[in-house]
Amino acid sequence: MPDFPATGSSRLHRATLVALLRLAALLGVSLLVPSAACTRPRRPPAPAVVFVSIDTLRPDHLGCYGYPRPTSPEIDLFREEAVLFEQAVAHAPSTLSSHASMFTSLLPPHHGASVLKHSAVVPTVPLLAEVLGDAGFATASFNGGGQLHPAWRLDRGFDVYESFAASDGSHLGEDTFRERLSAARGWIQSVRDKPFFLFLHTYEVHHPYTPEPERLALMETGYDGRLPGRISIRILEKINAGIKPLRPGDLDHIVAAYDAEISSADAAFAELLALLRELGRYDSSLIVLTSDHGEAFGERGRVGWHGDSLYDEQLRIPLVVRLPGGRLAGKTVESQVRGVDLAPTILSVLGLPVPEGFSGITIDFAGEGAREPRWSLAEVDGSPNELAVRTPRWKWYRGQLYDLAADPGERTDVAPRHPEVERDLAGRLADLMRSREPAGETPIEVDEDLHERLKALGYVQ
Repeated sequence: MPDFPATGSSRLHRATLVALLRLAALLGVSLLVPSAACTRPRRPPAPAVVFVSIDTLRPDHLGCYGYPRPTSPEIDLFREEAVLFEQAVAHAPSTLSSHASMFTSLLPPHHGASVLKHSAVVPTVPLLAEVLGDAGFATASFNGGGQLHPAWRLDRGFDVYESFAASDGSHLGEDTFRERLSAARGWIQSVRDKPFFLFLHTYEVHHPYTPEPERLALMETGYDGRLPGRISIRILEKINAGIKPLRPGDLDHIVAAYDAEISSADAAFAELLALLRELGRYDSSLIVLTSDHGEAFGERGRVGWHGDSLYDEQLRIPLVVRLPGGRLAGKTVESQVRGVDLAPTILSVLGLPVPEGFSGITIDFAGEGAREPRWSLAEVDGSPNELAVRTPRWKWYRGQLYDLAADPGERTDVAPRHPEVERDLAGRLADLMRSREPAGETPIEVDEDLHERLKALGYVQ
């Protein structure tokens, strides 16, 4: 305790201080004498955006979306600190086109990126990484390559853009979330005091399904069929061509292999969160967990496949977002949100201006905005006439109208009963297509290495 002189008014100050110290001791709290160091404001941690895309991840195979298998205990825990969106939808059932919509905030006809057309994203539109880089953020991506190879020009704006380059199909199992995190770890540690944007992507859940045997064992019991524990693309091609018909238990086994891959990615996601906490960046970070598209498991006949239709098993995606400081933790948003909404939302949360050319809108996390439907357009890559328009309740696709509330499996065409809805959605589709000029093509050369990588992923012959 300071040695105050016992004269004049100092006695009163000393008595007051002694009384306060005794009271603090009784209450079990600490009372410190103010100093210049104590009153100096503490600088808040720099903001960070961590965008995680687990390719081909269906939301209905995660525990936080109601799935009974233990695929995602870590993501489920993360969800308790985050906002979960029940109706998040992609704009394409393929990796390049869907991610391009996320990062340009443009619909597929307007961003121009297409694997089948060998076309990169149009060079005249800003990408999210460019906007954040211009705002002073360090930017990096560690991704699975293939449809995210730098050739497609989604690397614009990234200080570091590292794509997994192995093209041998037998090595695809190495492209795990843990491998991508391992590649990113040093960079994350190097920017611990700076604002940063990190885009992590993995094909781990994408076919082929190559789970660790112990994880597969957790997802199924009693399978004694002919299929191996590792489900190759060749096996899936034979099944879908009718060369290898499914026998009882085979489909469940394939789904179990897919689920086991989710389990592995889930464990690596926990390692990412632990690293952010260790570096003191977790609480101030905006963390987005999502996917680019889903996967079909026999709903229309094809198994372990995507990219060929616009039904919801291929278009619905998970979206779980932790806001800085854990704001709105545990909230569920039922309204439809779209891939094009992610970039403007990220910028708005950071307090940065949204480029005028972005088509998306800022997501209403509180769910208190106007309850008007958010029209979403989707397109099959390379098929400009294969389009669908979707609202939270309705989808119009291939000349048929589906009531998603009553018929989530999209089995019954209700257009004859709701002609006014069909006309409205058909008109909306035309309006969305006319909302801006088509992007045209930005040709690229697909070299042998990239071709082999795409082939190993099942995208080209």
